[in-house]
Amino acid sequence: MDFGPNLIDYLVEFYSAQQIRTFWKEAGDALMSRSTCLIHIKDTSFKGQTSTGIALATPQEQQAFMAACKQALNRLEGVTSIDAAQLATGVDFSRRPVLV
Repeated sequence: MDFGPNLIDYLVEFYSAQQIRTFWKEAGDALMSRSTCLIHIKDTSFKGQTSTGIALATPQEQQAFMAACKQALNRLEGVTSIDAAQLATGVDFSRRPVLV
């Protein structure tokens, strides 16, 4: 699952770097503890009995959210370098001979 650029824009626009780091840490902690679902409650009201939050139900969602947090922090901190993994597709020559 890829949360895409819209989530990154959302994080950058509405949260501080410290808040994004907190989200990132919570998702990572849940992943490390093998938690089946991370729910981060970010807003509640008593009389209206409503709450909103972020629910990450699978490890793939947790990892995608962590990647979005990292990219949002990079934008907030002015990091303009591109991750090498995004530049090209890896090629595996391990199963065929290569002349050098």
